[in-house]
Amino acid sequence: MSEDFVDSAATSAGDPLCGLRGRILHLAMCLRAVEQQCSGLRRERWGYAAANAEAAATVEHPMAKRWLWATACDYARRAAHTGAEAPVHPRR
Repeated sequence: MSEDFVDSAATSAGDPLCGLRGRILHLAMCLRAVEQQCSGLRRERWGYAAANAEAAATVEHPMAKRWLWATACDYARRAAHTGAEAPVHPRR
């Protein structure tokens, strides 16, 4: 079953969170909620995970969608393994 079919079936059913795009956006909202509870580098990484998940939900190109989703998962993994008090390093 293609992603487009799943998304169109969810739209026709009237529930925007049933399709793949909706599920990704729901996960992005959850990542944003976790981000709000953290600080420092951990918060920054959860934010990057959420931003990449949001982008994956809206991009049309399948390879870009996969790449953004993989990046979101990687940032979430890194955030989960970051110490609670890790400082954010300033950008140059």
